Amino acid sequence: MNFLTRSRLSHLAAATAVAVVALSPSTAHADRWVDPGGVDAANDCTVQLSPCATIQNALDQATGGESIFLAAGAYAESPSVTTGVRILGPKAGQDARSRDTLIGEATIGGTVLVRASSVSVDGVAIAAVAAPAVHADNASVLGITVENVFVDGGTAGVLLERALSATVRRNLIQNTTGSGIEVGSDLATADPADDVETIATVESNEVVNCQTGIAGYFDLSFIRFNVVRDYLGTGSALAGQLIDTVVEGNTLSGYAAGDGILVAADPERDLTEDAIYKCNEITGNAFGVRILTDQTVLDGVVFSSNNIAGNTVGFGNQSVATADAIYNWWGCATGPSTPGCDGEFGAVNATPFLLAVSTCSGCFQDVDCADGLVCNGDETCDVGTNVCQSGTPIACDTQGLDPQCNVATCEEPTGCMVTELVDGTVCDDGAACSLPDLCQTGVCEPAGNGDLDADLICQDEDNCPGISNPGQEDTDMDGEGEICDPDELGIQVSRIALKSAIKGPGSGQYVVKARMVVDPASGDVLDASDDITITLRDGSGYSFTRVFTPAECVEKKGKIKCRSADKKQKVAFKPQKKGLPGTYKLKVGFKKLSDTTLFLPSGSITITHGNGLVRFGENTNCSTTGGPILVCE
Repeated sequence: MNFLTRSRLSHLAAATAVAVVALSPSTAHADRWVDPGGVDAANDCTVQLSPCATIQNALDQATGGESIFLAAGAYAESPSVTTGVRILGPKAGQDARSRDTLIGEATIGGTVLVRASSVSVDGVAIAAVAAPAVHADNASVLGITVENVFVDGGTAGVLLERALSATVRRNLIQNTTGSGIEVGSDLATADPADDVETIATVESNEVVNCQTGIAGYFDLSFIRFNVVRDYLGTGSALAGQLIDTVVEGNTLSGYAAGDGILVAADPERDLTEDAIYKCNEITGNAFGVRILTDQTVLDGVVFSSNNIAGNTVGFGNQSVATADAIYNWWGCATGPSTPGCDGEFGAVNATPFLLAVSTCSGCFQDVDCADGLVCNGDETCDVGTNVCQSGTPIACDTQGLDPQCNVATCEEPTGCMVTELVDGTVCDDGAACSLPDLCQTGVCEPAGNGDLDADLICQDEDNCPGISNPGQEDTDMDGEGEICDPDELGIQVSRIALKSAIKGPGSGQYVVKARMVVDPASGDVLDASDDITITLRDGSGYSFTRVFTPAECVEKKGKIKCRSADKKQKVAFKPQKKGLPGTYKLKVGFKKLSDTTLFLPSGSITITHGNGLVRFGENTNCSTTGGPILVCE
């Protein structure tokens, strides 16, 4: 398992995933054909029997997702790729390391400039004199693939210095004056904003007679199963700054005046860290591994299960940090710096060491089992049996986001990611609406305007949307719930005034004057024998509730008065002398409040009695400036 320790790279992985998807062919696009014997004039290159003469002419007319097919022959040009296309030579899909490169090649005589994302170059030969063969030079592009390409000469083979993500595989690169394969860059400035750390897979390539075989600024990468060999001058088979990267199964040999692996700092880049070098064949070099003084720390840098033999010096550490180099084969069973074994100097922890050539068929420590992947968990080594044990796959969650409208998955190389489901995905907010709720931008949006009164009835289908009435009682069958129907035992609010504490704590006040009907014949009870609850609301959803207990209430001659011990909160019910039986005048007064709420119309009151009485009234004739005072009368 490879741990992601830098959050700044999370956007790269997401973008990489998008770019890889974009490489898939689409039947909606045209294919284009190019042949040195073709004609460019008035030709869009879409007819195979009437090809264009130049790659650039086809590229200039191509759109994203198209394929450009090259016939065998020589192309004396440096094509600039500004659209996400695939350039396919006649040897596309044929491994450049093993095919006959002397016949049937489409040979490009200049640099292929990659200046777009989702570009693939496959099955061509490039002879770039005094220039790189494939070069991503001036934009932070994504998803570049260079495979089955034969490069002979030039200043660099595959130079993807501005690529955020790339795959380089099955290429044969030889005789460059600089790097065979190089990714990432820092533009040699002190400003980290122009740095490019590349997420790359560099695998199954052969690099011959290049000053630096594989180099760059790698992060969350794999460098594996490559052969880098045979450079007589001062150089390195593998160099650069590697972060959270696995270097595995490579053969690094024949740098007789240089290094198999060079670990050195760059003043504009992070130091190499959390890099695992394992199961590599390192032989025939001046230094098998060399660490320079400027690599001042070696956090998470491990060399294990490598064959370091036949070098002038096996391992040289000039850094003050101790190198972790246990369980390597040094050329003999007696260990490093003994007769017949490669030597080491500096702070190198090389004990215990392997007693025989490493075949990487077994393990000696956990790091030998690390596969560089995040999602399958931490692999471990059973040191009793020398067998790797699988890790426990990561269980991802939606990190607090709505699980109905987001899905959590583990994606390489970054780990857990949360992705919004497509807008319009059906979800359920719990309210009993006949219309389905739908996901919008990762949130379950309720149908029918939701359920603001939390009675599990959709707002648009609720016969009393302002007050919780899950039973939807409606005695007179007029479509309006009796709890909020003035014609059905409701409250007629003549005045409601809400004032927040704009002058300081304790300056707030709520006042209500109203009439309400109690019908004893229907079983209604209003007395001082049980709790009386007063709830005031405004149109923004603000709610204030006060429960008066029997100890706070007195009943005398039909009048009920309740008040708090400090006399700041009162409610009074007084029977109306004239009018319908059971009609009460209601007055509420709450003083010395400290709430600083900004109110919006309308104003309402709900009264409930412990024996089951519920009354609601609302006044919409309100005045307010959206501020601390609301008056409805």
